[in-house]
Amino acid sequence: MNKNTPKIEIGFTHSGAKIISHNDLFETKKYTKYLCGHVFRIGTELKNQKNTSLHYSGFIHMAKNPEEFQYFDVLGTAIKGIAKENTALNPLTILITGFTKFDGVPDNASSRFLFNDGNSENYGLMAADFNKINSMMLNKFGEPEGVSEFFLTEQSATKNKIGYSYRYRDFALINLIFLRLPVDDWIKSTKISQRKLADGSLVTNYPGDHTGDLLKKSIAQVKPQALISFGVGTNGINDFYLERISYGMAENGAVYASQAEFVVNEDLSEIFQKQLV
Repeated sequence: MNKNTPKIEIGFTHSGAKIISHNDLFETKKYTKYLCGHVFRIGTELKNQKNTSLHYSGFIHMAKNPEEFQYFDVLGTAIKGIAKENTALNPLTILITGFTKFDGVPDNASSRFLFNDGNSENYGLMAADFNKINSMMLNKFGEPEGVSEFFLTEQSATKNKIGYSYRYRDFALINLIFLRLPVDDWIKSTKISQRKLADGSLVTNYPGDHTGDLLKKSIAQVKPQALISFGVGTNGINDFYLERISYGMAENGAVYASQAEFVVNEDLSEIFQKQLV
C-alpha cells in the first residue's frame, strides 16, 4: 500500500456512479479529516479488535448534490458484495449509517435518502424508508423468499423498528439496520473536556464524543458483521469516494492524528473491485 497515492479509480456502477478509493492524508478539509475520518477510524479499530462481530467496515463520501438512484445503486452494490463474501453467515447483519444536518450541510443527503429527512437533528437507530430499501434489494437480489421488520427490544419491553430482514435461498437472511449519527460541533474541540448529556450521562470529546459513542454503543447492541457509513462530500457530480487511508482523531487525545498514526482499511475498495469487474 502506497500512502502517497491520493486516489484510485475502481469503476462505475450500473447507474454511472464512479467509485474511487481515496487517501485523505493530504486533504485539508476538516470534515474529511475530523468527522468522517473519525467514523472511519472507529469502524476500522472495532473490526480489528478480538472477539468482535464486525468483519467489514468502510466510509463512503457521496457525490456533490448526488442523485437518489445513484446513492441506492452504490449502497446496494456494497450490500450485495458483502453478502456474496459471506454466504455462510445466517443471518448477515449490516449496519448502515448517515448523518444529521450540521454546519454547512443543512440538508444532509445521507439522511434524506434513507429517512426522507435530511434537515432533522434526530439521531439513533431508526428504520429507513421501506419502499426505497425494498426497491434497492429487488434490483440487486431479485424477489426474496420473505421480508420482515427488524425490531430492537428495549428493557422497557417497547419495540423500536430499526431495519428490515430479507430472506433469500442463496444468501440466507440479510438484516439491514439503520443508524443516523449526530454531528456534534463539540467533536471539533481540541481541548479534552467533559460534558453532561440530556440523559444525565457524561461524555468526553475523546474518545467518548457523542458521535463516536453512539456508533460504538449501536454496534455493541446489534452486533453487525459489516458497517457501511455515508457522508456528504465535495466530489464531482457522479463521484463516490471510499475512504482507504485516513486518521481522524489521534489515539492519545482530541487532536488530528499525525501521519504516522494513520489507519488503513480497504474493505469496501476490495468489495467494489470484485463487484465492478
